[in-house]
Amino acid sequence: MIKVDGTLRVKKIQSRNGPFSVGTLITGIGNFKVKDQVLEPFDEGNFQVTAWIVHIYPGTYVTEAGWVLTEIRAKLQDLQVRGEEQADIDRTENNTAGEPDPLDETPPVTVKPVPQTRNKELGALKSKLMAIGRGRNPDPKSNEPATLDTPEQAQATQDKLRALFTEDLCALIESRQPIKLDTSIDRLRLRTQAFYLKNELDYWFDKGDQTFHPV
Repeated sequence: MIKVDGTLRVKKIQSRNGPFSVGTLITGIGNFKVKDQVLEPFDEGNFQVTAWIVHIYPGTYVTEAGWVLTEIRAKLQDLQVRGEEQADIDRTENNTAGEPDPLDETPPVTVKPVPQTRNKELGALKSKLMAIGRGRNPDPKSNEPATLDTPEQAQATQDKLRALFTEDLCALIESRQPIKLDTSIDRLRLRTQAFYLKNELDYWFDKGDQTFHPV
């Protein structure tokens, strides 16, 4: 394992599976593409980091224009964010527009089956995330005054939470406590969890401790 200090440039890219994040790690020993799941909750930005690299390997993909690109990728064991830089994101770097979603490159993770009702709720949440990835918002914010949830709406919210999160995380969410996601789970579920926390539950992501905090 190699410990390095450097700059991590994170970009958010749209895909059919919803928005995803990838990074370029710039260090004194070289520059590496990072496509680990740990970046899924990150928004775009340039960050001063300490990274623990466990594997360096070549990765190849075909762009939308038909070009075959090879990049040097780094697999991280851990990541510590020490600060954030105020800088513009260069969207022309590394042909970002044609970069594939890591979810399409990674074989699906085998997970324990969940009850049919939970599968239905989770499927609806994933469909919403994917619709945003295709450039649509299936549930735009209304300009109407906010109203209290009916018992049926409150129950629907509970069903969504239990479809997406573990019982322990549901309890933390219901009591408005900080949430640290497990980045080793299925990538699409992780992406959907991060999206739901930020966009539906009014949480914000602290890169320093890589934890979601209630607003």
